Amino acid sequence: MAAILSGLMLCVPFLDHSYFALTWFAFVPILVVLHHTSLVRSYVLGLLMGAVCYVNGMYWIVDFIIISKGYSFGKSVAIACLYWVYCAHLIALLIVAYRWTLSHTKLPALLIFPTLLASVSAWYPMLFTMRLGDSQVEFSLALQAIEYTGAHGIDIVIGVVTVLIMHCVNWFLIRTGMSRFSPKTPNRITLISGVALVATWFGVGIYLEQYWSARTASSSTIRLGLVQSNETPSLGANMSYPGYGLAYPPEMHMTEKLVHQGAELVIWPEGQSKHFLNMTQVRDAYQRQIAQLDVGLMFHDMRHHRNPKNQRLERQTSKAILLNSDGSLGGQYTKIKRIPFGEYVPLSSSDTLLNRWIKSIFGDFLIETSVGENHAVFEHDSINIIPLICYETTEPSLVGQAVSYAHNTIENSTEVDQNELKPKVIIALSNDGWFGSSHQPFQHILPSALRAIENRLPLIHVANNGPSIVVLPTGKIHFQADFQTAAGYIVDMPAGRSSEPTFFSRNPTFFENSSLFVSLLLIGFTFLRSMNARRSRP
Repeated sequence: MAAILSGLMLCVPFLDHSYFALTWFAFVPILVVLHHTSLVRSYVLGLLMGAVCYVNGMYWIVDFIIISKGYSFGKSVAIACLYWVYCAHLIALLIVAYRWTLSHTKLPALLIFPTLLASVSAWYPMLFTMRLGDSQVEFSLALQAIEYTGAHGIDIVIGVVTVLIMHCVNWFLIRTGMSRFSPKTPNRITLISGVALVATWFGVGIYLEQYWSARTASSSTIRLGLVQSNETPSLGANMSYPGYGLAYPPEMHMTEKLVHQGAELVIWPEGQSKHFLNMTQVRDAYQRQIAQLDVGLMFHDMRHHRNPKNQRLERQTSKAILLNSDGSLGGQYTKIKRIPFGEYVPLSSSDTLLNRWIKSIFGDFLIETSVGENHAVFEHDSINIIPLICYETTEPSLVGQAVSYAHNTIENSTEVDQNELKPKVIIALSNDGWFGSSHQPFQHILPSALRAIENRLPLIHVANNGPSIVVLPTGKIHFQADFQTAAGYIVDMPAGRSSEPTFFSRNPTFFENSSLFVSLLLIGFTFLRSMNARRSRP
């Protein structure tokens, strides 16, 4: 019951972010009952907690498989179960590692659990992530200090609060006679250190929130035009709309309307191929229309690479593109983070038996996508754009590297004083139509607000089916579009002046590497203590 309760408490904030407080208590029930349990029992309890969490929190995996593959409901559920069991092992491994380390050392739980929580969360490979920080979008005060640590820093703080609450619960159970177990009692210095860490985290958060709120309030604004196509995803030919064509899609019509409302930059989401990169006549039409409208346009397109003999699509390249207000090409960015089993086969080259076997399972949904090698920065008339595509927003370190790259590129290419540089803005283009009417688009889009806080830059995330958002450097969602609505929106976004990269932007992997290093030291120390204990037995 404790494992089930923990699993439910952990998943609810991902389904409704207003319940963010539950995350801070979620692990308490299962940690309370772990004392004097075997490792096998701990593994089973952790697996049960993980299963409850991910089956409920990622129920939309079934929708994804049905829409993308056309499988029956039963077959889709069977495949989803395999993925849920894999994800559940993140919790199981965390619980087993914590129980094993705690039972073989005299180290305090206040050190062991938060460290393992942060490192397992950062390094356990998952197709779709559900990080603890993602559930805290509406708890702004708790997120401000991640400009130093990245999103995984909040894992440490949540872990410390969890252990402090666990000690309080254990003390209450023992004092009331409701428990016959006597778990390790932390010393006073350990408890004071834990409370001091939490107090410092929130104290820094109060200061940073006030500072960045004041700075944003005095910022100049740029008028944006956001387009939500809300088209149904398809692996086949482009959808056709009466009165429109490849050279003049519905998005271009909406762009004209947004320009009449004063848009300085119009942004389209990721969606079906626009054929800008594949057909000369489409490219010429786009450039001519944008020049006539005198507006910047950022959009997504797929470059198709076909077999010259049979014209069969062999691979593709996913790109974000900027057209300047005169119609000229302002820049291209090739997607770096690809989706496993959707855009490439992990640990396998394209000509191996494993690759061919996996492709036979995934069919047309798995189209080999070329990987980008470099980050990019687009220079618009009013802002410098850091482009991202789809699930790249879920990778804190990748976004931090992109911001650092943009800063270095701009610094090396201009002699203008730093205070006079155009502001930098993160712009992401996504298509979550593959998940239907489920909650997944909210789980993907809203947590990208954390990237704005980590790098202290405005963030624009435009999604095909919504909800598109505009986020301020404080993490506050300045604008949120309607879900599953085809529309165009005008947003006046405070852009502010250019700022130096945050500590996280300059060192995007420092914290997660440090937590992994400390975790490995803990596991190594525990292993040595365990071996010495075995040798000392008669």
